Amino acid sequence: MRLLLNTLQLVIISLWGITCYCICNNDNGFNVFLFWILMGFPFGFGKIRAILIPKRLGLAGELGVFALDAILAGLIGGVFLLRKIVTIILDYIKLFVK
Repeated sequence: MRLLLNTLQLVIISLWGITCYCICNNDNGFNVFLFWILMGFPFGFGKIRAILIPKRLGLAGELGVFALDAILAGLIGGVFLLRKIVTIILDYIKLFVK
């Protein structure tokens, strides 16, 4: 069961990575920073839990704080994504070495 769950997670991460790669690859080259933020955003959004909450900043201020939250969630989520991938690979190694 764990093998199936790990395989499903790896497939979803791979599909998300392909989507983000298509967005970040342009005529000027590959934007690694944007790729890191886009890949990590789904994994960091739940972890960040709105660190900065805008109060009485107006529309522009609230959008700016939301953008900052999104960037921070992407940066933090990139670390959690790397940890998740390493954990999945170690589970595969443990399963096949036994």
